[in-house]
Amino acid sequence: MQQIRIKSIPPGEAPEAIRADWIDVVIPLPEDEKHNPRELYGVGVLSGPRKYIPQLWMRLRGKCLKWNAFSVDVLTAIQELEKRSPSSAQWWRTNTPDLMKEGKRFMFPEDICTLEEK
Repeated sequence: MQQIRIKSIPPGEAPEAIRADWIDVVIPLPEDEKHNPRELYGVGVLSGPRKYIPQLWMRLRGKCLKWNAFSVDVLTAIQELEKRSPSSAQWWRTNTPDLMKEGKRFMFPEDICTLEEK
């Protein structure tokens, strides 16, 4: 099984101190991922629309984030973050409750991660 280790502060809309707590967190890659970074599109975790159609509309208008990134399960990532910083994990639960569901994904750009074998 492969995993990523976050090696620097991820970009995003969360406060910098919350994002900094991701450093050195190790997150298993989901089984359905190809275990290589790929071109992904996303929206801001705080400002972006939550429904698929508005997200698609943003993408068609060129308003989405676009990175070569790894995609990880949100619930797994938060569980791993909680081992390092319970308060940062709680920040995510409180401020992005719509992401705390099965099937939701975070993306971490490849330039802030290292790929490791578990």
